[in-house]
Amino acid sequence: GVAMGSPAVVTASVPDLTLAPPLSFPIKVSSISTTNENKG
Repeated sequence: GVAMGSPAVVTASVPDLTLAPPLSFPIKVSSISTTNENKG
């Protein structure tokens, strides 16, 4: 039961991050822009 429950929790936490408040969105955007700068 625990083994089957773990993946369910992880899967549920993924959409939660996507639906997270706008505060987390700018953080992801800044990370992406930084990565683009590093790539040149």
